[in-house]
Amino acid sequence: MNQPVSSTIRDALQGEALANFDAAQFESQGGQLFYSLNSATNQVDVNTLVKTFQAVHLPSLGQVIPQSGQFVTATVSDTPNSLIRPTGNQVYRVECIDVLNTGIPTLTAVVSIADPDYPTTDRRVVIARQDITGTDPVSISIPSNLYVDSKAALLVEASGSSLTFTAYVTKVVQ
Repeated sequence: MNQPVSSTIRDALQGEALANFDAAQFESQGGQLFYSLNSATNQVDVNTLVKTFQAVHLPSLGQVIPQSGQFVTATVSDTPNSLIRPTGNQVYRVECIDVLNTGIPTLTAVVSIADPDYPTTDRRVVIARQDITGTDPVSISIPSNLYVDSKAALLVEASGSSLTFTAYVTKVVQ
């Protein structure tokens, strides 16, 4: 005897947080579902689940998710270091990056997007390279719509000595 759809769906969700729920889990329940006229309660369960899933995971069409902004900081030298590395379904928009030079008179700051598993290979795209002089924070010129998802990491590095990078990022998808 077939198990009712609503209890199959509830069994799949047992112990799951909606923030971690993946759309592929719907597909693992046996493909398309066709309901009989007597299954109104099952349809209500499915509709409620879909609406809740959309509220958590639906992209915000490029708008910032409220209260998701954060400052991230890294002090680096010659080796590229990850400043932002999203996980799961997260997508961050980089608002601005400042660099502080407290040492050598002139250092070169490099900002790049790279494959997080291979940050020092050719799987990297440099998006900004700028000489940093003096001891006042300097804003790095970056593209105005710089988005980073979980397939990439935002890397920073300095030539010769250390620089402190600070970025303000906001989530646009979680």
